[in-house]
Amino acid sequence: MSENVTITNPELKANLEALRIKESPALEQAIYEQICTDARFLSVARPAKDFTAENPKYDFPVLTTTSHGYMFYPIFTDMEELRKWNKEEDVQTAVLTLDDYVQMMEENPKVQGIVINPYGANFSIERDMVEFLKVQRAFIGKLTIEQMFNEQADTGPKVGDPEVYPEEMVRAMADYMATNATIRRAWLRQMENEGEKSYLVVIDARDSETEGDFGAVSGAALPFLKDLYLDFLPYEDAFAKKAVEGVAPFYEQK
Repeated sequence: MSENVTITNPELKANLEALRIKESPALEQAIYEQICTDARFLSVARPAKDFTAENPKYDFPVLTTTSHGYMFYPIFTDMEELRKWNKEEDVQTAVLTLDDYVQMMEENPKVQGIVINPYGANFSIERDMVEFLKVQRAFIGKLTIEQMFNEQADTGPKVGDPEVYPEEMVRAMADYMATNATIRRAWLRQMENEGEKSYLVVIDARDSETEGDFGAVSGAALPFLKDLYLDFLPYEDAFAKKAVEGVAPFYEQK
């Protein structure tokens, strides 16, 4: 805990402000990727009633929405944003990541999510999406996967058929895709890299900006996703084409 921690997220903050001004699926996608990967946030932390030096415990304040009465943890990209809400000179802060907020919500089921820069961009993420971003890595950056494919063959990822075919998950994704006129085909593969396994979904869509569809597809898959993460790539990507070469799609638009 510190009152003088220097945390800045200039790119994330700029993206949040831009999204506040104008909606953009691609920009929202970029924001989720930043939150999932390297973003760290400031939160106000107050010593709990049972705080001791041997067992330091802190309480984190919440904000309540006026429309539904839901509680959200306010989190901040930098001290400037935090000061818009709390101007105390001796305020104590904690530097937390997405994983920390998931754990906090598990301990406090009344909290419905987080809100980033509530007196600025006011970008809220509800509980299900916060957990999904942490556990499933649904919005993993395309560049990360490309870098994985660019590794040497002996150290790079291996792509093949799923060891156990997730029929319910595939059916749920296909059912959603049938309602989305932009999606033409989709494939499912299993990918392994440095001992970590994940499903890889490749989507062929009429619009080259397919990232906007990834969230809806992953949302359909979430209730049936168990032990593996879920990664996405658009079909026009050269690496994606290589991964599904000679493989029949699990979904084709009729």
